[in-house]
Amino acid sequence: MLRIQLEEARATYLYHFFGHSQGIGSRACLRLAVGRLVGLHTRIRRVMGPAHPMTREITDLLRTALNEQLDWRLDDLDLRLLGPEFLEFGLER
Repeated sequence: MLRIQLEEARATYLYHFFGHSQGIGSRACLRLAVGRLVGLHTRIRRVMGPAHPMTREITDLLRTALNEQLDWRLDDLDLRLLGPEFLEFGLER
């Protein structure tokens, strides 16, 4: 089940590049993907540990999602709701 959730978050992240987010907007689509990845990362790290390959895979995908942006900044995504876990990925706001 965790693998399916990871692939769903990855698909949502990749989908935002095309701008076809069915009325929610590509920024909201990216925000949704990042929120899902942060929640999934927290859960998998707690259950499987920080050294598990899936934990590292989610960390890498989250860093990619937060660093590969189109024409906006992280501040535009309003990621305050993600909480302190967001700062763990080496990104300062």
